[in-house]
Amino acid sequence: MNSCRLWKKTHRYGLIGYPIAHSGSPALFRQAYGGKWSYDLIENPSFEEAWQAFLDGYDAINITAPFKEKAAARADIQSPEVQAIGAANIAVKTRCGVKAFNSDYLGVRMLLQEWMEGPWRALCVDRSGACGSIGARVDAEVGSSTRRCAGAGADDECLPRVAVVGYGGAGKAAAAAAKDMGLEVQVFNRSDHGLAFIRPLTELPQAHTDLLIYTLPMLVPEMHAWMDAIRSGAVSGPLCCIEANYRDPVLAPRSGAPAMSGHCSPDGPGLCISSSPESDEAYCFGQYIPGEQWLLAQAVTGYEILTGEKPRF
Repeated sequence: MNSCRLWKKTHRYGLIGYPIAHSGSPALFRQAYGGKWSYDLIENPSFEEAWQAFLDGYDAINITAPFKEKAAARADIQSPEVQAIGAANIAVKTRCGVKAFNSDYLGVRMLLQEWMEGPWRALCVDRSGACGSIGARVDAEVGSSTRRCAGAGADDECLPRVAVVGYGGAGKAAAAAAKDMGLEVQVFNRSDHGLAFIRPLTELPQAHTDLLIYTLPMLVPEMHAWMDAIRSGAVSGPLCCIEANYRDPVLAPRSGAPAMSGHCSPDGPGLCISSSPESDEAYCFGQYIPGEQWLLAQAVTGYEILTGEKPRF
């Protein structure tokens, strides 16, 4: 946006999508700028009408489901991440037209970087090629399925394996961010969207992974089958889970749920899944990063794009 500076007239901002009455974005925006500018919920089931409201009265908007793909296509200019993903959650008026960005991508990339440089790096302390204590315990349980950790060279990277469940706007952003960081990524979704790299959800129970990024609004039955496979030692389960849903999370830790041996983070129980759809019994494993943190990461990376001013976080 160096040659296409922000076109400021109203300092009015907002969110389009449907439904959005539950959104935490207005409160987060007020926190970011101390109530300095307005931020409206432009709730309309029609994308065309919501987009027109933006064009008529706002400098920039956030975009949420189900409009992210339509907004990306409608924008005059697409940022590199929007070109790669085909979805946008920010649209900004510039002197060159409306430009689309994706802070879902920027936010989850920031979370991935922080996790890799912190908890994940702490597991990869054995420079001979084996993972640290937690990873080693898991590898011992699953035999030949080993986690990829740093080799003998000082510059070698310690790269986690990533499983992304769901391929809507958040799933596309997460998969693109992880791939751009050079990580091994598997995407699981009910529909393959005609893309060869997307695997059916029925294959999820066979997945070995270090990090789970869960972007669906509900808990799919395949997650129960995957948990059973992890408990049996057939596959290695994630050491961390990032969940996109902040309104009604389905993988949040449960108080008193038993932790699974060999799959617990130093910080305590994380991802929790019931043993069956009909059961209240749950088992926990890994570190859990809730949707609120993803939302905050989006704000940290995206609000400056939205307004041209750094947020006060």
